[in-house]
Amino acid sequence: MIIMRLFILCITSLFFISCHSGEWENQDKNWERAFSGQSKPDNVKILNSHYWRSPHFTYEAQYFFRLEVGEEYMNTWIQHSKCKLTPSTVAEADFPNDRPDWFVPKELSKYKIWRPSDDEFSQFRIFKDLETNEFYVTDTEL
Repeated sequence: MIIMRLFILCITSLFFISCHSGEWENQDKNWERAFSGQSKPDNVKILNSHYWRSPHFTYEAQYFFRLEVGEEYMNTWIQHSKCKLTPSTVAEADFPNDRPDWFVPKELSKYKIWRPSDDEFSQFRIFKDLETNEFYVTDTEL
């Protein structure tokens, strides 16, 4: 009887965990999914977005955003995230191969690239297109 109850509890838990999993392209809620329920700031325009979350019981997710946003907002984000400017040759080593086609479509030398200075294993990246001034943001947690 106890084994049956544990089995039902496990199945029910897996069902609720997997309800939050999926893959969403250009969905309005992608910002909230990626940034822990925070509403998108009014001065941020999302041009493209992609969010994926695993049905695994631990948090495993990946997001990509292409943004039109002011320089001041991004500078604040970069400072708050404790990011440092990174040469494109360094960024190539861990650039996500499974990114959407619209995400950073040019050679990396055409972007300014920031990554966290205090976490060498973090996959968080901010890219600024030097020609269009669009920003691209990504992170992966596995």
